[in-house]
Amino acid sequence: MKAAMIEHDRLFLELLSNFFREFVELCLWDITQYINLDSLVFLEVEKELFADLAYWAGSDNYLLAQVEYSQTAESNQEEEDNSSLLILVVHQATPKYNFSEVMYHYFSRLFINYGKKLYPVVLYSNDTPVQFEPNIYERMFLGNGVSLRYPVIQLNLLHWGYFLGQLNPVATAFMAKTPMKQEERPLVKLASWRQLAQLALAPEKQQIVLRFINTYLDLNDQEEAVFQAELAKLEIEEREQILNMVNGGQLIST
Repeated sequence: MKAAMIEHDRLFLELLSNFFREFVELCLWDITQYINLDSLVFLEVEKELFADLAYWAGSDNYLLAQVEYSQTAESNQEEEDNSSLLILVVHQATPKYNFSEVMYHYFSRLFINYGKKLYPVVLYSNDTPVQFEPNIYERMFLGNGVSLRYPVIQLNLLHWGYFLGQLNPVATAFMAKTPMKQEERPLVKLASWRQLAQLALAPEKQQIVLRFINTYLDLNDQEEAVFQAELAKLEIEEREQILNMVNGGQLIST
């Protein structure tokens, strides 16, 4: 189980670290008007900062990015040297009990360490259970205490069709990890390949998305037969474009 979780983390962090801007534009679109994504840089966090949280949260399952933000996003003006925002994205392949408390520890330690505004996000990729995960941590006594709210993105509450037609590499990858009927698997894989081919990404970037898709839509023999039959129905030009894209990464044989 632990090895499988580490593999999930690796796939998601590889995707998000290469397409962080696209992730923000897709999933955190409400803050894009306030931040400058051209200023994006990733920050390395000292392992010791979260070492004691590894049991509850996993290790190497988060990204910390820094962007400039517009002070018009807030009603009060602040000092110019504090106009950067940290975006923390934590990936969870398995829901954990009381994970909101872990998010509070992430938030408080990063705030103490960096002294900057922080926007924490949790991305859940588990298939089950299908339930709303908490997005708030509160510890109150007589109206006093602490409260932390954060966005939660749950792929198992979305439908793959939501990402269809969105020319965004993260949307194209996420199609493979959202709920679908068993008979839809080969069709969704073909749809994601077709969508990826339209993005005109650099070959090494294409391979990142392809690895993600092919991992989560690893078809059995019957599904593969349906997939190949549907692929053969495409116009020759589009089919060759797709096969050239895939063969370029040596993911399938011709």
